[in-house]
Amino acid sequence: LAASIISIPEALAGFANEGLLTVLILFVVAAGISHTGALDWYMGKLLGSPRSEASAQLRLMVPIAVISGFLNNTPVVAVMIPIAVISG
Repeated sequence: LAASIISIPEALAGFANEGLLTVLILFVVAAGISHTGALDWYMGKLLGSPRSEASAQLRLMVPIAVISGFLNNTPVVAVMIPIAVISG
């Protein structure tokens, strides 16, 4: 835009991509889950109180690996990032 290499409609056309819109919506859903605390109790029980960093990584990795086997990785990551940040 600044160097007049592409026009404004061409620059905005990338935002019409379905993949980008899907990721955007998933981050909105993840923010809603984070703010409501919908998964906090479940993940608190699942993650527990690890005694070491390796134990914490294993407790977080196993459920994410199982969920990723059935769902696309993008929504799994979008939902689990806030949980991982809170538990860390």
